[in-house]
Amino acid sequence: MEATPYISIRSVLYDISTMMDQKEWNEANMLEWAYRALRKNKSTKIYTTKVALIDVYEHKFPLPVDLKYLHQIAYKVCTTEQLYEEVKEILGLDQPGFEGSSLPYSALLNLYNAGFNRWTPLRLSPSPFALSIHCGYRLPECPTCEHEYTVDEQLICTTSLKEGKVLISYMAYPENEDGDALMPDHPDLRDAIMHYCLHRHYMSKSLKAAGTDQSADRQRDYHLAMYQTLSAKSAGDMNLPSLNELDNYKRQHNRLVPRAHQYDKFFLGLNGQERVRNA
Repeated sequence: MEATPYISIRSVLYDISTMMDQKEWNEANMLEWAYRALRKNKSTKIYTTKVALIDVYEHKFPLPVDLKYLHQIAYKVCTTEQLYEEVKEILGLDQPGFEGSSLPYSALLNLYNAGFNRWTPLRLSPSPFALSIHCGYRLPECPTCEHEYTVDEQLICTTSLKEGKVLISYMAYPENEDGDALMPDHPDLRDAIMHYCLHRHYMSKSLKAAGTDQSADRQRDYHLAMYQTLSAKSAGDMNLPSLNELDNYKRQHNRLVPRAHQYDKFFLGLNGQERVRNA
């Protein structure tokens, strides 16, 4: 998978500020419109993947506040001290406490590969809200999963596990140290966000003029058309699989017995080579 460079969304605002009269410039409005344009984009590259460590208490635990989509949840029954030492040793962490914070995406894979496969997936239980925040279009199959969970609209999970620790792999909007949103450094996406902000600006002028400002009407329609075209173009370009991803897809499906999923093994081995022996 190719690395995606990210830049602050405020870099788009600077471009717009150089094109507008300072009397009409409103940074707060432009920033809000830029956020909307970014979140309307259909590319998965506008998200980043995180892993969070959270306590389970009396069958309940909260999902991270910045969660957009959920990949998978793994659990383990142990003391806090044991868990901290194991995770710190495997991931090379030196901070004394990291509960509830974001960890590297490789956490689940490293924990499993290192032999600490006492981490076990939680099985998603059917609920009206569950599939709306999970990656995938159906409930994952996991006949070997002992415990299950469900999610409500307040992002609180209820599980058959009474107490323990969970590692949550999820997708979120990336942010920098100052809390500003980050966006993929893609030229079409930058231009799409710029045109959306200008579209909203001229739409505001058009509404206030009540149809008497034909110039604002034309600018509004022009920037909307440009935004729709460039947003779709950028999403298609960024969603295009890399050579590594295409090779993984080929290895996954070019088998005598295709592997649909490996949910119970944290999706490990999907692209593993098939060994065929002559009888």
